[in-house]
Amino acid sequence: MDQKKSIFGNSMWMISERLLQAAISIVVSAITRRYLGVDNNGLLAFGSACVSVFLTLSSLGLEFVLIKELIESRRMREKYWAPAWLCVWLPVCSQYLLYRLSSLRSRITVRFTW
Repeated sequence: MDQKKSIFGNSMWMISERLLQAAISIVVSAITRRYLGVDNNGLLAFGSACVSVFLTLSSLGLEFVLIKELIESRRMREKYWAPAWLCVWLPVCSQYLLYRLSSLRSRITVRFTW
């Protein structure tokens, strides 16, 4: 009985964490969209979509294998430490770089007249 109570309690914590994360995400995205406006929000959405597609194709479950290796073997941690940080920070840096490049491109606009 105690194990069932523990499993139920852990499940409720996990579900409430997901719901809270979704609610915070909706609020932050609404504020960000309102602040950026239509044009800049489109650039940010395009950059985020590109990064998420490339990240999904490049990782293909690499994080789970990496975490498993980091937990299981203590002497291999030094070997896997750099790829672990690369898996975490590469998408963040690439999304920031993509956004900065797209905002630079939007400043240098060429208007065509028909």
